[in-house]
Amino acid sequence: MAIACAALAQPHDPAGTWPTFAGTNARNAISRHALPDLSVPTWTLNQYQGLSIIWIPQVTPVASASHVFALGSTQPAGQPREFALFAVSRNTGQVSWRAPLPQSPAFESQSSPAIDSRNNTIIVAAGSTLIAYDLTTGSQRWSLLLPQQLVNASPLVTTDAAPRNRAFITTFSPNLQPGELACINVDPFDAQLNPWQPGELVWSVPIGPTSGNTPAMLPRNLGGNDTIVVATIGNADITPGEIMAFPAASTTQPAPLWVFTNTRPQGFFGGCTIAIGASGRLEVTAASYAFSGTITSANTVRLDAATGVLLAETPTNRTNANPIVLASRRIALATGLGGFNSAPSLFWLDGSLGPAATLINSAHDTWIDSDGDGRYDLGEYLRVSGYNAQPAASVFAGVPRLLVPTIQVAGTTVSAGASLSIIDPSFPATQPSFIRQQTTFAGGSVSLAGANAYSIGSAGLAAFGRVPARFDVDADSRRTIDDLYAWEASTGQRDVTGDGLITTADRDALRALLRSDEPRILEEPR
Repeated sequence: MAIACAALAQPHDPAGTWPTFAGTNARNAISRHALPDLSVPTWTLNQYQGLSIIWIPQVTPVASASHVFALGSTQPAGQPREFALFAVSRNTGQVSWRAPLPQSPAFESQSSPAIDSRNNTIIVAAGSTLIAYDLTTGSQRWSLLLPQQLVNASPLVTTDAAPRNRAFITTFSPNLQPGELACINVDPFDAQLNPWQPGELVWSVPIGPTSGNTPAMLPRNLGGNDTIVVATIGNADITPGEIMAFPAASTTQPAPLWVFTNTRPQGFFGGCTIAIGASGRLEVTAASYAFSGTITSANTVRLDAATGVLLAETPTNRTNANPIVLASRRIALATGLGGFNSAPSLFWLDGSLGPAATLINSAHDTWIDSDGDGRYDLGEYLRVSGYNAQPAASVFAGVPRLLVPTIQVAGTTVSAGASLSIIDPSFPATQPSFIRQQTTFAGGSVSLAGANAYSIGSAGLAAFGRVPARFDVDADSRRTIDDLYAWEASTGQRDVTGDGLITTADRDALRALLRSDEPRILEEPR
């Protein structure tokens, strides 16, 4: 039985997880697994106990090994609309539990939850409250009322800083009163080592006007040093936004380690992405939002993560989304909305952000100004992407593919996305092969948990890819090399593909899933 491979021998679970917005605290939305087929969803969910679920499509569904979690609401006849967190089985698409939110999301907020795997909780921002629910039962474990509302910013939770793991989130304050970066304890109380209760505020620091500014963290396995990086919006088109860094381990209100001020009078309405950049060092990449101007009136910047020094910048379309920084020294960015001299457009950039950085601007590259009015009118260009839904990337066998939501024609902040596309950026946007596959079943922010993709669209919460349980041949609730051994030994549940037959296609599917996690294992610190 020739299945030897050092990486396969490592214990791991290729069912995969996607525990937070953009997948990790570095906010670089990349999966090492092959993308699933989008032809037909594995399952969709749009009802609970006979009531329609109104999902929040721009919220990224997050996933544990067994469940996917998303925010939505139901409205019983004659009663107010009730917002809740839903825990949905990845295998069946059925609701395991539903936890009502104590407050409705403020200003149609699109904050994504974050899983705290160490403490078996999931943390949600709603109204001005941060709440932790038990991951297994949905019961509330703790809550914290903050002095300002939480809008579009997703929490960051650490799991490798015991006994002092923390959650970080920014509050919403787009006006003169500054928003804050708040640090909350999530680990158990210890009088000597961690004298805070779970859910207790450790510190907060004013950072200026804020909206949607999800924190990011410099990852240790890439040379990071427990530094939190966060952006601000400035005063729209008047004063520029800033990016600043703070020591995560501080026990009192910290001073910033560094501050970068944008070179243009635009602010950052999203988060920052942390990755090894074109310099070969850890970098911060962020993209701004422009309220006026053309399709390239905003900008994307690269900063040295240790100092905040600007390394390079390039003009890009307006966005709230996080850039995706690939090891191939390419950057993917979802941008734009219909109207206001903008257009939904996918940018594919040279990672240096030098003078010729824009390799693909899908709207501009395909635009034919039929009526000569100088505007990107509907039907005059290829319409993919959008400013307020987070895409993700797959790098499997060294080949990058992008999974890109496209916002509705009206460009609203609350409608389900129009479509979800697999993009091959090795082709120009003018070529048919640029879009490898497309579905209208989904179109919201994307999570890639192992061999599965999750997104919200017109059909509700949609799952794509084979159900994780089918890969668990030996039924031990894990997907490991032992499943392949069991398959070869003709034991266990061997119909991996779920087609009712047991053939070499089942073995090949299992091998592909197991091997797809090899790059992550090899990259992990020893």
